[in-house]
Amino acid sequence: MSDAKSPVIQSSGSRVAEYFGRLAQSYGDGEYYIRRRAAVVSAIANEIASARRIVDLGCGNGRYLYEFRKLAPAAAAIGADFSAEMLAEARMRNGAETPLIRADATAAPIRDGAIDIIFASHVIQFVSDKDATMRDLARCLAPGGAIILTVGGSGIREALRSFVSEEQWNQFAGAAFPGRRSNRTARSEEPYRDAMTRAGLVIEVRDALFTVMWAGIVEWIDLRWGPFMDQAQRDTATRILDEMAPQLSSRSFEIVERLLIGRRALS
Repeated sequence: MSDAKSPVIQSSGSRVAEYFGRLAQSYGDGEYYIRRRAAVVSAIANEIASARRIVDLGCGNGRYLYEFRKLAPAAAAIGADFSAEMLAEARMRNGAETPLIRADATAAPIRDGAIDIIFASHVIQFVSDKDATMRDLARCLAPGGAIILTVGGSGIREALRSFVSEEQWNQFAGAAFPGRRSNRTARSEEPYRDAMTRAGLVIEVRDALFTVMWAGIVEWIDLRWGPFMDQAQRDTATRILDEMAPQLSSRSFEIVERLLIGRRALS
């Protein structure tokens, strides 16, 4: 690893770091995130367990990193994030001995061919130049190593939308999922596939499946989006969720987390 104290910083990266810094203590809490994380870890358990060097890129508060360290206790598992608040939480969850670096995903401070697995959960969506970023990450892979991305949406919003009127949905979406997410790229996985292919990686697709009950969906909305709602938005979101509850309170939602695995050739 090279010196990570002076990573290349982009202005958009600063905004993303500030945004997620507000979620540092709670991100990953609740039924939705617990079940999603378990499904993803199970789907890539073989890759993680056999790796010698792992980087959790955009590690946030270190929840995936904690799971990787359990699966591969002999591996060097490194967390990298651009948010100081997230890294502070990751330090508390993973211990002082866990290597953590503050770094921009677009300029990973990693030497060529050093890493077996680079894992990035909902990180590359925030990167504008995916081709340049993927080439740089591919540079870091050892022969046979892989970049593992989680991409796309949860499908929760699409599922909820089918149970309310257009007017209700517009009110709810405006309150719970407002335009502050405009920095996100399209939810299609094609940009990631294309960037991986142009970086010379061989792509494999896996789906991590999990189930969440209605109470878990409500909890997810509160944990993930509540910190960014003002009181009027929160009141609107709560009212519409309460109107939906009679028909959804006993319902389970089948969720798919899509994984793209880009593997470097052995030679």
